[in-house]
Amino acid sequence: MDILPSEEEQMIKNVARELLEAEVSTAMVREMELDDLGYPPALWKQMADQGWLGMALPEQYGGQGLPITYLGLILVEAGRVMAPVPLHSTMSAALTINSDGSESQKQEILPAVADGGMVLTYAVHERDARLIPDAMQLQATVDGDGWVLNGTKMFVDNFVVAQRCLVAARTSSTSDSNQGISLFLVDPNGTGVTQTALTTLAKDKQSRVDFKDHRIEASALVGEVDQGWPIVEAMLDRATALLCCQMVGAARKDADMATEYAKNRVAFGRPIGSFQSVQHMLADMLLHVDGGEMLTFEALWKMDHGLPASV
Repeated sequence: MDILPSEEEQMIKNVARELLEAEVSTAMVREMELDDLGYPPALWKQMADQGWLGMALPEQYGGQGLPITYLGLILVEAGRVMAPVPLHSTMSAALTINSDGSESQKQEILPAVADGGMVLTYAVHERDARLIPDAMQLQATVDGDGWVLNGTKMFVDNFVVAQRCLVAARTSSTSDSNQGISLFLVDPNGTGVTQTALTTLAKDKQSRVDFKDHRIEASALVGEVDQGWPIVEAMLDRATALLCCQMVGAARKDADMATEYAKNRVAFGRPIGSFQSVQHMLADMLLHVDGGEMLTFEALWKMDHGLPASV
């Protein structure tokens, strides 16, 4: 793994920073906290026009076929300005459909994601917040040539604006903890689906989602019946790494702001950045940010090369 960005990677990073710094302000972020959608559609369209939404998707579905590492660069810059867009949930779900969805699912979903016409999310957490198969209690039962979903999912990101949601459900009881879970592609606006907004410290769009006798077609299944947990694990690994990209971007911005403050804040007749104790704090901060960035992009690099990246 080359830890230094290539010329192409640096160009992507520079373009993303320039656009996002020009379009995203603190006022916009605060406005979107109160907005029903939670994101500005015009900015989402700009990101699609730049090719960012299809960056890591195959060319035959309207994408560019670039490594996930490149997508990580975009999320770093989005995190740096706290861009209020459903980028993380959409990309996490889209990459899962690309890797494990059927051909018809790919043809329906991926081109729409790439051109900015579709927002995606995924629903795994339940009241038992552990991310293990035993915690999955939402039931999917066979109903003729389809399935019926009953149960509740918690902390579903951007569900209120999503056109499709990947839902992990229990389809059978088994002693093998890696079996008995299946993954389905669900329409959030379908009959028997209700969402309740959750109040969070970040004021982002998180929802409790209740399914009551929600019927889906057999074609909604992603992967094989009872074999969905490995797909969910891979999706969560990608989602974690991409979320870390956003966090690295925010942390880097914090470090930059702290350094700038230390240069300009004067105490006892000199900038506080000239005091050794302050320098130590800034140095420690940069070590943590640099270390986090390296670990994050190592994980993405391993995913791009088919290597184990889960912790």
